[in-house]
Amino acid sequence: MHSDDADEPAANQPAAEPRWSPLEQPGLDSAFIWDTLCDLYFVRITVLSTDGRVVFADDRVEARYAEPGGSVVGKQLSDFVEPKLALELVKIARDVVRSEKPVIVQWVAKGVGICSSVRSLPGSWRGQRLVLVASHDKVCGAQSPPVDGELRVIRPVARDLGPLGVLTRRELQILALIADGMTSAQIAERLARSVKTVEWHRISIGQKLGLKSRIDLAHIGLIAGIGGDLERIREAAGFSTPDDASDSGDLPGNAGRPTPSGTPG
Repeated sequence: MHSDDADEPAANQPAAEPRWSPLEQPGLDSAFIWDTLCDLYFVRITVLSTDGRVVFADDRVEARYAEPGGSVVGKQLSDFVEPKLALELVKIARDVVRSEKPVIVQWVAKGVGICSSVRSLPGSWRGQRLVLVASHDKVCGAQSPPVDGELRVIRPVARDLGPLGVLTRRELQILALIADGMTSAQIAERLARSVKTVEWHRISIGQKLGLKSRIDLAHIGLIAGIGGDLERIREAAGFSTPDDASDSGDLPGNAGRPTPSGTPG
């Protein structure tokens, strides 16, 4: 005789408890949650309209990007972020609003690696939809945050390298490997170059950035968030081919570069 017992919940099985929601708690309103979010010392909060205008910026955003005595609120993103990068960020914001799907954006501004969560907000401001951008600095070569489901990680092509903008592609690559804690010998082996060549580049990097010690170089590389596996390093440095057989093009006008003693041959 067929029994339907398997289709029914066991009599002694406890019912699933309802999920706790902050929006259903008396006295715990959205203002409380918003204030708490803005109080997190490692997170910076920005609200951006889909036309690229800053609608809200917390104190940490103001401290980083605003002119002394000024504010970024009401300004276009391109007023204080490299224009090409700003264009990409605004496009990402519009895509988030259109798809209603949040994304993670890993980008570099003023030489600092940043990881941002971008989510659409309900409502509008002056006819424009809004996105909430919660950002923190990518320190210590941090990898992408764990994400689940369909949450995508986007890395804009444009980068505002700040003080690192004076470095060549090869120097950026070597700086990233220094930030990963590699010695000159290890870098030389990884890149199939001589130790002398790597050391020459390291000295050049230090001279351009006004830094002397390897520790200082590693520190500024970590702040920029360019450490990590070789594929990401090559991407950060702008290399598009799997193998770069020569250093030609690294330095402006380096064709027939002289190679005195102590410099790479």
